Amino acid sequence: MLTIGALVFAGIMLLTFFFYPNPNANVKSYRFKLAMQRNILVLANFALLPLTVFLGNLFYNAGAVGFVGAIPIAFAAMWSIWYVYAICIVVAVLASIRMTETIGKQVGKMKRGGSDLFKGAVPGPANLQQDVADMCRYLRIKNTPQLYILPADGPPNAFAIGVHNGQSAVALHGSLLTELTLDELNAVIAHELGHIAAGDMHVKVLDMLVDTTRFFLLLFMLFSFPSFLMGVVAVFVTHTLVKIINTYLDLGLSRRAEFNADAVAVEMQSSGVPMSNALLKLEKMLLAEAPMMMAKVKKQSRWLKTHPPLEERVNACRKLRVD
Repeated sequence: MLTIGALVFAGIMLLTFFFYPNPNANVKSYRFKLAMQRNILVLANFALLPLTVFLGNLFYNAGAVGFVGAIPIAFAAMWSIWYVYAICIVVAVLASIRMTETIGKQVGKMKRGGSDLFKGAVPGPANLQQDVADMCRYLRIKNTPQLYILPADGPPNAFAIGVHNGQSAVALHGSLLTELTLDELNAVIAHELGHIAAGDMHVKVLDMLVDTTRFFLLLFMLFSFPSFLMGVVAVFVTHTLVKIINTYLDLGLSRRAEFNADAVAVEMQSSGVPMSNALLKLEKMLLAEAPMMMAKVKKQSRWLKTHPPLEERVNACRKLRVD
């Protein structure tokens, strides 16, 4: 029964990874579906813990009894330590909450010049800072992030750092203030606040901790196998395969985070026009500033990108409805 459940979940995860919600819908419904997909992918990352044990035992025993004969042995080994996965997940979740709070506290130091991330940055204009405060009330972000303007040199960019219940900050490249309209600027700010409100940094920290947990599981298996040499081979192959799967899961999560943040901008502006126009202008600016980098990004497979293709993001922004 557990095996059937695992296979069903794997099928749902694969469907989730390859298919996105239809943007031709109400923006809140669209965001809800994206959140459900994100939760499935986070659960899939947790599921890599038992998968690691299964693959490790499968590859170790395949040399002695063949892959077919090793399958029941691997399943038995995987399910026998279910309580270990439960403990690891609980510890990872609790530790991620603590680490996220710590990161939030560090943002305050970074804003005071303790990091190259904010080097040369100055506080944003009062009118934009007020817009940030208004958006935070709508998004229920407890502590209003400080808006910073970065020096207008190098490729244009905007980013957010921190968590919704702790210290956070939003930074805009200086050139955006001259190239974007006020509505477009607010759309970009809303997009970045969307990352904070959704807890995207918390998800990244949690993923890092689960990844660390998998590493210790591999070490445990390595030293529990009777043959150390065969164990090294099995653990190496398992680590490689699981790391590839984990990378694709992370990229899938990242793309959904971008779609969700775009949807937040659409919801805040009651229109998809400002965000879609801002995206088009940003790409034009990036092409002018970093043509080689943009050409390399365009050649990448969409499954290897942290951000969805521009055309898909623009199309989603323009199709979303704000009822």
